[in-house]
Amino acid sequence: MRNRSFPLLALALVALTGCSFLVDPDGSRLTPGATVDATPAPDATDVPAAELPGLDAPTFDTPGLDVPAMDVPTIDVAVLDVPLADVPVADVPLIDVPVVDVPMVDVPVVDVPCTGGTPCGEACVDTATDPRNCGGCGMACAGGQICSAGVCASAPCASPRAMCGGACVDVRSDPSHCGSCNYACPAGAPCVAGSCVCPAGNTHCLGACVDVQSDGAHCGRCDNPCAADRACVAGACVRVCTGSLRLCGDACIDVLSDAAHCGACNSPCAAGEVCSSGACVATCAAPNRTCSGACVDVSTSAAHCGACNSPCAAGQVCADGACRSVCAAGETFCNGTCVNTRADARHCGACGVACPTAQSCQDGACRLVCPAGQVLCNGACVDLRADAANCGGCGAACAAGLVCAAGACTCDCPPGKACCPSGGSVACVTPATDPANCGACGRACAAGEQCTDGACVLASCAAPRTLCSGACVDAQTDPTNCGACGNRCAAGQSCAAGRCACPAGQTSCAGRCVATATDPAHCGSCGNACGAGASCVAGRCVCAAPRLSCGGACVSVLSDAANCGGCGRVCPASATCNNGVCACPAGSVSDGRVCRSLRYDPSNCGRVGNACRADQVCAAGACVCRPGLTPGGNGSFCTDLQSSPNNCGALGRRCNENQFCVRGSCAGMGACSSPNTRCSGWCVNTQTHPFHCGRCGEVCARNEVCVAGDCRAYYAVNPCLTCPCPGCRGSEACCLTPDRAATTCVVGGRCP
Repeated sequence: MRNRSFPLLALALVALTGCSFLVDPDGSRLTPGATVDATPAPDATDVPAAELPGLDAPTFDTPGLDVPAMDVPTIDVAVLDVPLADVPVADVPLIDVPVVDVPMVDVPVVDVPCTGGTPCGEACVDTATDPRNCGGCGMACAGGQICSAGVCASAPCASPRAMCGGACVDVRSDPSHCGSCNYACPAGAPCVAGSCVCPAGNTHCLGACVDVQSDGAHCGRCDNPCAADRACVAGACVRVCTGSLRLCGDACIDVLSDAAHCGACNSPCAAGEVCSSGACVATCAAPNRTCSGACVDVSTSAAHCGACNSPCAAGQVCADGACRSVCAAGETFCNGTCVNTRADARHCGACGVACPTAQSCQDGACRLVCPAGQVLCNGACVDLRADAANCGGCGAACAAGLVCAAGACTCDCPPGKACCPSGGSVACVTPATDPANCGACGRACAAGEQCTDGACVLASCAAPRTLCSGACVDAQTDPTNCGACGNRCAAGQSCAAGRCACPAGQTSCAGRCVATATDPAHCGSCGNACGAGASCVAGRCVCAAPRLSCGGACVSVLSDAANCGGCGRVCPASATCNNGVCACPAGSVSDGRVCRSLRYDPSNCGRVGNACRADQVCAAGACVCRPGLTPGGNGSFCTDLQSSPNNCGALGRRCNENQFCVRGSCAGMGACSSPNTRCSGWCVNTQTHPFHCGRCGEVCARNEVCVAGDCRAYYAVNPCLTCPCPGCRGSEACCLTPDRAATTCVVGGRCP
């Protein structure tokens, strides 16, 4: 019977062999190739099996038939390069191919030779060195390991690096393996010399950088936890009150209900009152309840949570009438205490998980910790600087008889000896006397020399020379060993007959030879120094003309204001010395002490000798009425329009005989009252009035002002424009002029 499913199997076989077929216009099947030169195929029912080399033939469920082999000639078929896209599937008509009875074909397995190795899968490998097949197929080594003699082993690391997690790392600086493998520093803490260094203000405690000023598990110092009801403040455990509780003394008090601390600590209610919501009232208002004599809110009171006398445990708060634990962010409530399970060795990763001794909690896991200055080598903490078995690096052992010092193998020598190479090893020698190591290792003395105090010196000297510091010298003439070894002559001195001496004309002063006839620091004798600007001539200090020696210094009397024209002649303040004559600035005149301003000096107003009247002052070089006075009579007098009965309020306005002029208005006798006083028909203030200063009729001079009832002298200093003025003496006050354009010095230290 014909099997209709064979066309599909035939197409699958075609796909597996990578062949394609073309169909000519008349529907005949063609074999692939650039040319068609083949013998027509025999009838489909009589097709012998072709020998196709290298073909993985699929297995068919076909009954075993004894089909005789047929000699079929080999067909040379050339491959046609036809892209798949050029043969659309839709253009191939369905062909009814008859079923072919194909007998079972035995395809032999090709044995590929594997010389000198072991076949693993499709590869030939060396299981003695291959890290993916170490000791056997599929036995892969861990990352960073090598395969040696069929065994996985860690790759050697150069000291001081160590193998950690399959990689060589520097345990002195790697923050993930600081001091030892898998010992990770806390976030933000670098690894320095094998120890984790926390940022400034933090301390390394049990594998974490913490602030011991505020950390409740390490308060003030590492592993010093505060109690559940206390917090760490400034490095000390203090009681913490939550909710409506306040710290009153050393107790947490509910100030919303406590009658002795109502609203605030030590704020008691009166007898018969209760505290309700922080206020003293006669009765307890809803929703509060009276519990033990106090008015409390049982929904929030930690002492009466949900009901009277139902307190919460330490470290808990009352919320909606139920006790709850409250911990800070990042902390967990364990056995009544808030802890950081990422760093707490007693609760590492979870409550109650304690780390063994010598281990700390890092990121919630217990890890071995070596003390500062030590690293983990072969499961033990060692000091690479002093451990002879691990000197400078893990496994770097010192030879027998040597010790490890500062990370290097050396001798264990007593004081006065040094460890020096000797015969292929090292030995303790005395560098002070050893001629082969004189003063230092390897420094050998020459023939005829000996090692003395660590220096190679000659063994002896021929007379009259003497051995000094390893050299033969003549102590009669050597300035560095004059008369005896080490006796050095001063600078400029020579050695003659074993004695130090200065050259002719010089003297030894302060350890050096100087010419006292010309040396300004030692003029005439040792230590006699000339003043600034002076020179030493024939042993005497002289000044170069036109300078003179004044007070031990050379000064120019032509320009020095402290010595103008001669020593000690001081110019007035603000004056200069010109060609030996004191000169005040333009617009001022000297009174022998200071330069007075012609613009404000009442005795020299505008020009020298021009004196103002007693009722005038000098302002801008002109005599004007004193402040508060008004000129009258074409400037012939100045009057006070506020107190003058002859010019009351205006010039020429007179008051009656029984009236006073008070503040510019004529008034009765009783209008003149304190602080004013009646003076000859005037009502004046004798504390400030220049015509009645201190008492009636006391007129201040033109160079005086009335200050507190006292006439005090004043003068203007040039060029002072603002206070303080250096021209004013200690007992004088610097005061602004009436026009506030300059300053004056007022005797008595007080301004009018």
